[in-house]
Amino acid sequence: MKSLKILQSSSNDSPYEKAWMIVVEPTDRAQLDDLLSADDYDELINQE
Repeated sequence: MKSLKILQSSSNDSPYEKAWMIVVEPTDRAQLDDLLSADDYDELINQE
């Protein structure tokens, strides 16, 4: 596993492809249907 120091530049250059720092394993995959896409989240936070 790469150290966070190595991932620092990746998080700035390619946050969606190369900069993952954690792995999340859901216990109920149906909950994934309720997650927002990046575009939906951007729209939500810019409404306020």
